[in-house]
Amino acid sequence: MSGPLQRALAAYRRVVWETDAAGRPPLLNLGIRAVRLGQAVVVDLREGQLTLRAMSLVYTTLLSLVPLLAFAFSVLKGLGVHNQLQPALLQILAPLGENAKDVAAQITGFVERVNVKVLGTVGVAFLIFTVLSLVHKVEDAFNAIWHIRRTRGLAQRFAGYLSVLLIGPFLVVAALGLTASLMSTALMQKVLAIGPLGDLVHLGARLAPYLMVTAAFTVTYIFIPNTRVRPLAALAGGLVAGLLWESVGWMFGAFVVGSTKYTAIYSGFAILVLFMVWVFLCWLIVLIGAAVAFYVQHPEYQRTRGVRQRVSQKTRERLALLVAHAVGRRHLEGGDPWTVDALGRWLRVPADVLDEVLQALEAGHVLLAAGDDPPAYVPARDLGRIPLVEVVEAVREAGDAPRYPLPAEAAVESVLERLGGARTHTLSEGTVRDLVEDGSGPEDDAP
Repeated sequence: MSGPLQRALAAYRRVVWETDAAGRPPLLNLGIRAVRLGQAVVVDLREGQLTLRAMSLVYTTLLSLVPLLAFAFSVLKGLGVHNQLQPALLQILAPLGENAKDVAAQITGFVERVNVKVLGTVGVAFLIFTVLSLVHKVEDAFNAIWHIRRTRGLAQRFAGYLSVLLIGPFLVVAALGLTASLMSTALMQKVLAIGPLGDLVHLGARLAPYLMVTAAFTVTYIFIPNTRVRPLAALAGGLVAGLLWESVGWMFGAFVVGSTKYTAIYSGFAILVLFMVWVFLCWLIVLIGAAVAFYVQHPEYQRTRGVRQRVSQKTRERLALLVAHAVGRRHLEGGDPWTVDALGRWLRVPADVLDEVLQALEAGHVLLAAGDDPPAYVPARDLGRIPLVEVVEAVREAGDAPRYPLPAEAAVESVLERLGGARTHTLSEGTVRDLVEDGSGPEDDAP
């Protein structure tokens, strides 16, 4: 690179990543945080993880689209508003231009021809499984973005998926019909006749699609990941995704209008190709919004851009002892149990690093996870019956598989045996209760 470009990049890194935020104007700090967040999302896109997951969701969507809409059609039919399915589908497919009507009509025709009686029990079970697999794949994608390794229990997952499938279609149709209903009332017509106020209402009507899409994304980012998502972080992701949805939809619509040459190349498959491209863009926008929400809630990942952190064994053992000390002390004081987020804020370590240590301590019967959303941690046994050596050994043995058939050398084995014996002798007399009672520790300032 040339000298001026190198100096520009060095200045960019110094201002954005290396300069301390203290003493800078608040507006400048906000701009720098926005630049950091944008760079992290762009790097995620460049590395391909978001695009790969979006393409995977396209395949699952094509398999489950008709069963999903058939399920939604049956729900809406029970509520007496099933005629709103095609208008809602038309609005989602609007960027396809004139092809949207053909695609919506084809999909609606498939849905209406689904005959449950002909399918039988196995066929219906397969349709339900296909629909649930889509929701499950979306949750997996969100959990991967949020670096969540724990999954919901089977019963909790099934109840959550069923709630989404039952309530979701009604909320979508209600949101799409709300604006039209309000605009057609006599009171609203009188309001529209009042000059400036009518202009303000018209502006609100034009902004309504953005607001509804943003609200839908925000709710999705709050409830789908298997973690506690702060409303502000979800709203940030929803705003970005909503803006991208409307903007990319407008640009894609303009592209479709000028893409007559693709019809000559792909003939009858042109509509299918354009439909698949639009579905891919939709899922990519959804995942970008999820990434924005993640980086807003966890700005410590912006520098590493979500790359999984690798820590030394020494750090893992220290973390294990700190966690055991914090959980034990909170238990003795009768306070609320620690959650992953609270421990992460106190320790100032990424959630995936901490979660790995917590899972090791849980597997070693040192801690017990109480509750599911989010799990809170309490001692698995009486503190006086948890030797410190078990705390350390729990994280040492975690992730030790597969065991490689390493050659046995007497000298090496002797050294390892002495090291293990020294460690056991040093820690065997102490328990977690001793650790809590002997030192005050920095937890006095913990949240």
